[in-house]
Order: sequence, then C-alpha cells, then structure tokens
Amino acid sequence: MNFFSIFILFFLFISNAHAQTPNYWKKISLGSSHTCAVSESDAIYCWGNNYSGQLGVGLSNIHSIIRPTAVNLSGEKKQISLAANHSCSLSTLGETTCWGNNSRYLLGQGLYRFIAPRALSLQYSAKFLSMGSNHACLIQSDNTAQCWGDNFFGQLGTGRTRPELFPTAVIEQSPLTSIQVGDNFTCFQTELGQVKCWGNNYFGQLGIGFPTNQTKDNQSYLMPQTVQLTRPASSVNVGHQFACSLLDNHQVKCWGNNQSGQLGIGHRRNKARPTSLTFDENVQTLALGKQHACAILQSGTLQCWGSNQHGQLGIGNYQTQTTPTTVTLGQSAKHISLGDRHTCAILEDDTLKCWGDNIKGQLGLGNREPKTTPQTVI
Repeated sequence: MNFFSIFILFFLFISNAHAQTPNYWKKISLGSSHTCAVSESDAIYCWGNNYSGQLGVGLSNIHSIIRPTAVNLSGEKKQISLAANHSCSLSTLGETTCWGNNSRYLLGQGLYRFIAPRALSLQYSAKFLSMGSNHACLIQSDNTAQCWGDNFFGQLGTGRTRPELFPTAVIEQSPLTSIQVGDNFTCFQTELGQVKCWGNNYFGQLGIGFPTNQTKDNQSYLMPQTVQLTRPASSVNVGHQFACSLLDNHQVKCWGNNQSGQLGIGHRRNKARPTSLTFDENVQTLALGKQHACAILQSGTLQCWGSNQHGQLGIGNYQTQTTPTTVTLGQSAKHISLGDRHTCAILEDDTLKCWGDNIKGQLGLGNREPKTTPQTVI
C-alpha cells in the first residue's frame, strides 16, 4: 500500500470519527496533552497526543488526532482517569481497563505501550482510581487503598521505598472515600473527612509544615501524615506539586508549590500548611492541573488561577493569576478537568468546552491552534 492510499484511509477514518462525535457528555479527564470524555451513551472518545497510544484507538503510527475519536470499549463507565501519557477506565462493575505508555508497568507487565484498551489484572474490584505519571492508586470494594509503581519517595504508602509492580496495600486502617496521586506524593480522604498525605514534601505538598527554620523539606515520608484542616474535608485534590481540599463548609484550603500562583492566595510564596482561599460564594467542585487550578462555585460560575502561559485559565490572555478569576462560559459548569496546559469543562447543557495549549490537538477542535477562551468541542 502506497503513502497516498494510507493517507486516504486515515482521512476517511478521522472524518468518520468526527461525523459520529457526540454533542453531549457526562465525564471528562485530561492527561498531559491528551483528553478523554464519556458521552451520554457511555462511549469513550479520546483526542490529542497519541505518541504512546494513550488515545486507545489502535493506531500505532498516528502520533496525534485533533478530533474526538471513539475507543472500542463497551460497558457503563464509572470513572476515567488520565495521567501523563496513559489512560484508564473504571467500569461500574469495578473492572479497570487501560491503554498508553507502560514504561513504568503501571498498566501491567508486558509491552512498553498499549495502543488499545487492555484489562488491568487486579486481585479485587476497584471503586476509585487515580493514575499518576510514575505511580497509581486505587480504592478497593472494602474501602482500603492499594498503590503501585515508583516508590523512591515512599509515595506508595507501604512504609518502604521499594517499587511495586502490583497493587500493594497502603498502611492505613480508616475506610477511605478517595485517593489522589500527585508528582511523587499521594493524598487520601477518609470517610470521616480526614486528609492524609505522604511521599515527597520538598515544596510542602504534604501540608504538614516544614522543618524548623527551613523553607523546604528534603525528607521523604513513607507513612500517611495527617493534614491539619480544622474542619472535615468533603474532597481532596492534588496537582503536580501542590494540593487543595474542599471542606464541609464549602471553603477551600491549599498548600505546596506556589511558584505560578497555583495556590490562589494572592502571591507566589510556597505554603507548607493549608492556607485559605477567598471566593465570593461557596465552592462546589475543585480540580487541579500541573500548575493551575479551577473551582466551580455554587452558582455554576467557573473560576481558575495559576499558570496561564498557554491560555489554560481561559480568561482571554496569557497572564498568570494568583487569585481565582472568572472564566466566561455562557452558562453554568457541571464538571471540570485540568491537564498540564489545557482545561475542559462540561456545561449545564452537557456540551463540552476546552481551552489552552493545543499543539497536539488536545482541545478536540480540528486544529492545533491554542485558545485563550473556552471553545465548544463539536
């Protein structure tokens, strides 16, 4: 088959995928430079960077796709979790399926990459999943946690620094509701609203403070450390080297690396303990990216802050913001997900808008042009 024939087949493939792109969505997750979303009919579509097969569409020689393309995966989806260059789907039956980069064997032993969905072999079914670049964690049906992958900083919570090829129990007795994986650190939330973190604390991302008279922490913490929040948490979210918690009174506290203003507290000094953010109204949902963050307020208003070098805040410019800044969407936001340098939101009418970096087509707009304001994915 000559190059022209291959090009025509690829063109037809992409055109057909675009023709079937849904108008309505119910779940969204972003990786470093790729995006996956679940349609109202429970079909998964992915787009953007495909160098490691992270789109799951079975193409090994197509390095990026600029429009939503269907993944051959059936069943009702409970969750999708993307990280760096790989993707996973968790079904309502507790079955986990993954695709993409596997150089760290987070997707199971075998090849260095999987270009199509592959079942992740687990001893027990999962209720919640969080994929990271170099390690991953899940919550089992009995509300206990397991983690696997790199462990140089003790980020697996096993009490040692030995890497694990298979999910291994986190040392914690309390039943959990969620677990979140960051860059060489991890946080979870218990059923009683307590937040604990462990692993690398160089920037204060564990929320436990710095050693006396120090502005950094070179120690690794192998066991879960309690974050003092003063109130029970309703959620905990992690970014690259920072974390935030939404409290039961709908207020927000953040801690960790703040070099891009990603803590939203009006300056760029790192904070090793939880620090309160200021909003005009209660916060309903939080989402964190590599160096930026967003919150959906009670009214459905979306506000974002932090790094904006690629327009990922969606405010019409490239100016970094150190406090929450309103994003004009035209209607209320329901769901939000952040990647390294792009952002996507599902709106009240279940349509999808994305903005930010687009060099790999991760905005799903049919081009590679960056966007500083929200654009509808159609």
